[in-house]
Amino acid sequence: MNPPSTAAPIDAVYEQGNLRLLHPLPLPEGAQVRLRLELPAGDRTLSALDDLLEACSHLSEEQWQAFEVAAKRREPFFRSGDSE
Repeated sequence: MNPPSTAAPIDAVYEQGNLRLLHPLPLPEGAQVRLRLELPAGDRTLSALDDLLEACSHLSEEQWQAFEVAAKRREPFFRSGDSE
């Protein structure tokens, strides 16, 4: 039984608090592993947008409008040195 490469992607579905593997792994019973989770590309984009909305939740209406204008023009919104 050859264990998978450490870089081999392993597909799973998260259900009711558990990861369900889509294919069995060639590991001995009781083997310990370390996982690195990666969302599919589309999910990563949505997750990044959620993070952006959370980070910008303190913006005033005027700041949101400026952000939307900058986004449409693809101009930088935050300038170097601006913290909030």
